[in-house]
Amino acid sequence: MALLLYAPALDGPFLSDDWPVLQDPALQSLEWENLAEILDPRGGPAARTANYAPLHLLAHALEIRWFGAETRGYHVVNVLIHALNALLLMLLLRTGPLPWSLAALGGAFFLVHPANVEAVAWIFQLKTQLAFALAASALLLREGRPALAALLFAAALLCKISAVAVLPVAAALAWSRGRRAHRDWAWLGVWLVLALAVAVPELAAFRHAGEFRAADAAPLGQRLPFVVEIAARYAVLGLTSLGASSFHEPEPPESWLEPWPLAGLALLSVVALRTLRALAGRRPEAAWWLWCAAGFLPVSQLFAFRFPMADRYLYFMLPGLIGALLLAAEPWLRGGRRLPLAALAALALLGLSAHTTQRAAVWSSGEALVRDAASHYPGGVQAQLLRATERARGGDPEGALAALEAAAAGGFGDFETLRSDPSFRALHGRPRFEALTARMADAWIARTEARPSLGSADLRRLGRVHAGRGDHARALDAFERALAIAPAEEEAEIRVELLRARGALERGRGQ
Repeated sequence: MALLLYAPALDGPFLSDDWPVLQDPALQSLEWENLAEILDPRGGPAARTANYAPLHLLAHALEIRWFGAETRGYHVVNVLIHALNALLLMLLLRTGPLPWSLAALGGAFFLVHPANVEAVAWIFQLKTQLAFALAASALLLREGRPALAALLFAAALLCKISAVAVLPVAAALAWSRGRRAHRDWAWLGVWLVLALAVAVPELAAFRHAGEFRAADAAPLGQRLPFVVEIAARYAVLGLTSLGASSFHEPEPPESWLEPWPLAGLALLSVVALRTLRALAGRRPEAAWWLWCAAGFLPVSQLFAFRFPMADRYLYFMLPGLIGALLLAAEPWLRGGRRLPLAALAALALLGLSAHTTQRAAVWSSGEALVRDAASHYPGGVQAQLLRATERARGGDPEGALAALEAAAAGGFGDFETLRSDPSFRALHGRPRFEALTARMADAWIARTEARPSLGSADLRRLGRVHAGRGDHARALDAFERALAIAPAEEEAEIRVELLRARGALERGRGQ
């Protein structure tokens, strides 16, 4: 069923983060030197992906060996693991405890949900699939095989830190068992130590790559309405699939009195009350509400980062929402209500399946992704970039520049793409275009140089940017710093760049 639903995406190309990850030199062979670099928290792969997720990268290294440049194999692996995850969720719901019929309904809902398409159809999101499979397996085995469960939890964290969401779930399940769970708490202490151990290099890699936006973000008090709004948006997306989109760009609210923040406040109040009552009664339902909350908190924008919302972030929230609602509704679903509700559920699953196949088609090309984002957020960055491209190709340079300036005002700052994109070649040399890309470059340089530490790849890019702007003294300094910390295999390339910068500097002095 999963392969049928995702058929439109199975031959989709490598997109976005797929390219830098799958072309990473350390992933091209399974030699010991590459394995050591992948496992190194300070290694190049961690810095280049802005995450410490070595098992995810090792899985990709195996895929590269098996599938090479053919994308179908990568897509099929993601889809099959997603199907496995739906089965694992069904088993977890069965331990809820729920009858098999409701557990199967929950697994089916997760399998066909359109919001999961981004996490499944995007090759790079193999990390999400693997992390969920390992984390769900850890929950299933936590009572009978606690040591194996701890090992699986650690492996899940090393695929994606989002797997930490199952830690409070396991704690709530232990709480619901009462005195029988005395051994569970000791093993949960092991889980907590593992989570903290992985969080340190993960946060370092994320901060190192400049993904946090603390310097540019408003104070937390001003961001709170947006945090609450995003919770409401995820709830609507999870319950109905309405709002599924590539490249979400919601505008922050101006006050608490707007509809989304008000809806979010009401939602969070109800969920908090229900969770507290379930905890007080030691009911397993509390674990599922906590799963939903734990999946949301890391992506809630309490700590501002680059992308405020994404369909893929729901992958670790949706199981909690499904389980909590099924457990809350289970007493009401007994008796004669089951047959009409089963018919309604079947219709809902058919509708969601059709929407999922439609969403899968969006991942058939990069252009389809951009057009999808533009259709949902017509004033957003992706829509402005699409507009700029179309106007530049249509011979309207002023319209293209206006759209690019609007994209920059919305947060777009990839000056290198603007300068390399052939669509904008006619804009080169125009004062507005040169000033725009210069402002973007200045902002990028300031953010990069403000980081506490830079790797050799960051310093090389910094040197190239300075060289492209004619600042050869700063380019030379960046290349010299890169050479001092670069691995041996990069030294020859850096020396060439360093010699070019030194020669350009000397020629400039001579003139």
